[in-house]
Amino acid sequence: MLKHFFFSTMLMTAGALPLAAGTETWTVGKDTWDVETTTAELCPGVKYTLVNWITNRSTARPGSRMHVIEADLTNPKISVENVKIDAMTGNRTLTNHAKAVHKADHQVVAGANANFWITSPETGNYACMGTQPHGICISNGIMYTDHTPGYWAHCGGPVTNTGILAFDQDGKCYLDYTKVQKANNDEGSGVQFAAINPRIGHRMNLTMCNRFVDAGQASIFTRQYGTDKKFRVGDLSGPVGTWTPTMGNHGYIEILLDYAEGVTAMNTGGVTDYVIKEMRFNPEEVGSLGNHDLAIVGRNTYATVPNENWKVGDLIKIDTKLNFVSMGSPEKITNATSGNVLAMKNGEILPLTTHVSQSYNTSLNARTVYGTNVEGTKFWIITCEHNVTDQTTKAKKYQGFSLEQLCIMGRDKFGVENATQVDCGGSAQMYANGGQVAASYDASGKRAVYNGMFVMYNDSDVTIPAPGSNDNEPEPAPDPDKDWTDSGERAHFAYDLATVADAKIPTVTYRLTGNVKAVDIILTNRTIDTDVITIEGGVNEGLNSVYVNDERLTPGATYDWTVKVHSLPVSGTSHFFHDATEKLDSRGGVGVVTDPESKAYGKIITSMGYAQGFGLYSPSLEKEGTYHNEMAPWQASNRSSNYRLAMRDRSIAYACDFSDKGAGYWKFDPESPETTPDNLAGGVNDGTGCFKMEGSDDCVGSGASGIGFQGTGDNTRLWVFAEDWPTGNSAYKGILARWDIGTADKVTRGVNAAYGDLAGNKLFANQNVCITGTPDGIFAAQHRGAGQNTTSCPGFIYTDINGDILFNSGNFPALFNSCGGSVAISDDLSMFAVAGRSENIKVFSVKWEENVPTFTYVADVNDTKHVTEVSQLAFDPAGNLYAWQRSTSADHAGLFGYSWKNDNPVATTPAKSEYGIVAQQFSGIDDIATDNANAAPAFYTIQGVRVDASQLTPGLYIKVTGNKTEKVVIK
Repeated sequence: MLKHFFFSTMLMTAGALPLAAGTETWTVGKDTWDVETTTAELCPGVKYTLVNWITNRSTARPGSRMHVIEADLTNPKISVENVKIDAMTGNRTLTNHAKAVHKADHQVVAGANANFWITSPETGNYACMGTQPHGICISNGIMYTDHTPGYWAHCGGPVTNTGILAFDQDGKCYLDYTKVQKANNDEGSGVQFAAINPRIGHRMNLTMCNRFVDAGQASIFTRQYGTDKKFRVGDLSGPVGTWTPTMGNHGYIEILLDYAEGVTAMNTGGVTDYVIKEMRFNPEEVGSLGNHDLAIVGRNTYATVPNENWKVGDLIKIDTKLNFVSMGSPEKITNATSGNVLAMKNGEILPLTTHVSQSYNTSLNARTVYGTNVEGTKFWIITCEHNVTDQTTKAKKYQGFSLEQLCIMGRDKFGVENATQVDCGGSAQMYANGGQVAASYDASGKRAVYNGMFVMYNDSDVTIPAPGSNDNEPEPAPDPDKDWTDSGERAHFAYDLATVADAKIPTVTYRLTGNVKAVDIILTNRTIDTDVITIEGGVNEGLNSVYVNDERLTPGATYDWTVKVHSLPVSGTSHFFHDATEKLDSRGGVGVVTDPESKAYGKIITSMGYAQGFGLYSPSLEKEGTYHNEMAPWQASNRSSNYRLAMRDRSIAYACDFSDKGAGYWKFDPESPETTPDNLAGGVNDGTGCFKMEGSDDCVGSGASGIGFQGTGDNTRLWVFAEDWPTGNSAYKGILARWDIGTADKVTRGVNAAYGDLAGNKLFANQNVCITGTPDGIFAAQHRGAGQNTTSCPGFIYTDINGDILFNSGNFPALFNSCGGSVAISDDLSMFAVAGRSENIKVFSVKWEENVPTFTYVADVNDTKHVTEVSQLAFDPAGNLYAWQRSTSADHAGLFGYSWKNDNPVATTPAKSEYGIVAQQFSGIDDIATDNANAAPAFYTIQGVRVDASQLTPGLYIKVTGNKTEKVVIK
């Protein structure tokens, strides 16, 4: 009793409103018990009831406890969400699931474990499943696992076993059997899980999503399965029998598809349009999804029939419609799960609930049951506890219930009419009002679960306790970013260097990207390189002017000059800039103009998928504009149109395009941003992304995931990871190719070299490659998950122009654990950065010996691991790093600027040769000419550094008013 009142007090002080409390006598079958119930309102539309047993049901376990959540789905502010990690695998506690989605206007009220048990790792009886949950799992419209029509009873079976719990886009709840299956999963089936080719009227039934492909089946794999993970294909003998990975020898096919134009996500519970991009029939080895949105993998007739009748470019409709026996057919499913058995229907306890062979259901145990009324307007979560170890006394506290008992109590005491069990045993847990109210414990603490079904309150007019505020939840695993704080600092550089025309005293001007510690103006005699003079420069952000008036200069000599900037120390990792894209989840690229001869020196350029064009930012990070948005033939429905970019001669950007229609390498000149981008690829796109000149079969251009330039002028080489060489969607699945283009504005002939070992069917199995050039070679990087950086499929390589690999990151797995798809190297080749895959960006210093790099770790760019993809990285003249990040979150998507700890950042910018200074006879302060003019005065130190008139301190200054120059003393 004391424990009960303590718990109730916790709820009340956390903002829950007490509604009723008292003792009752409950009769369940042959048992009669005295119980105490306490009910509280957690928020408008959601009630929580705690039931404590006064009657001791067991000497060994002197108590019983049950928790009930009731949600009114007619309340427009109430919704139900299946919350999980955004990956096929991975568990966390209910509280940590709740923390991931709780916001001021989308508050987590209560929830419990969802999908039925997780299968074992990829060994043993369930090797075919691979640590995935049984049953359907749909989270926020994304299908992670399927309804497996007619396959395994506990994996979503069609009509007699589990049923499905689903929520549609209007918030209605469905808990029911699906209708009887028809041949080919035809329309009207309980599960219309099929691929349809309208061109030939062919409907092919599908069996599973993101699981495996058995003999005589076809299944689908989405991006959630993993883009570089090989499809799981094999023979299964018996429902939980021997699993043998094999493609078989009676036909095997991999059909790769992208969303059709205008489609950005699967319409789960309806029909979604895709377009076939590639078909691989009887390949040498099992492939992966790569840069596509969906794969259909078939065996036997499910391979031979589409191979003979389908073709690249066909529209394919994926039908995922659900038809329930008595609750109708949702138009779109947003969240769904299923357990091991549909236990109660219309108030009637169903046979498997009490079947003697189903000891899992008849034993006294901890359980979680979900329930609804017939109309689907109310939703219940019921969890009972069993064998929970008291963390203080180590005593066993509670006696559980059979599934039948739990259903009867739900029906008779709370009004539940339909019910399904989602787990029995240690994973049966409940969260409410800021903490876990029912939990089991493993060695590491509260048990982690695959996902949770949570009741949400979608408004901020009431405050619900934040996840963890009423919980002694243990901290998650140590996070390398835990103590990181954003310094907000960066290194700076000078730009817009010039001289003042017709000045009586030679004057140089420059701009700084920020306030700095010191500036040196270094003057070097053009004819006597040992004649080097350094004078002090201005240190303020923006425009600075400096007199070049020093007695050490040789009169009449011409001096070239550079501005050396000493920035203030950068105290730690800094996210000093962010600009999100209008369309989230878009791929893209980033480059920086680092040629000091360019008027655009220091500007940042981005290319943006979904045909969002080019972005241009000044060195001071002001956005100058977005150019050529939705320009034809770029594809507004394709996240890779445009994609990564490369800087030619360090000054002009060319962006590649991974779509077939927008394929090529599109020029963007930051000095003339309004000029319509031209395609570097000559010839004509044949419709597959392959460009050919008239009368020639040579491929002169291709759809590409990455491009890079090497060399300058006549020695310029173009490197491409070409998807469509030598023909569209070629068997290479992308290949590293080189064109020696020199100064040409168009590529009009075939490749100078294509490297067969550096292709998508060999070393670059990810088929999505970023290229970064150096004077003597190129880096090529691909996505590799943690621990998957191997010599046969490395995160990145460095190769010379002959295709000889001089560095393979797979030889250094401890240094490069993963790769997020991009690397960058500074212009002086001294700094290197690599994006991590679900890991931070890492920065290295580089030393070179005979064109072979050696890397030394410098720093992690903290808190950069929470994105889908880091498409491209680029250094600016001060050594800061820019990243293009793909994410569905505006907080993590778009262009980011990063810096890291550096006690003495230094950056040097040379002036153009046309701005050489001709030294004059040194003029003392008293010798400066005085010409009168009517203008606002400017003040300089005696060293020639301009000072703001409002910031003058006592001392001697040069005052310039128009053409009048005089010495003044400020007191």
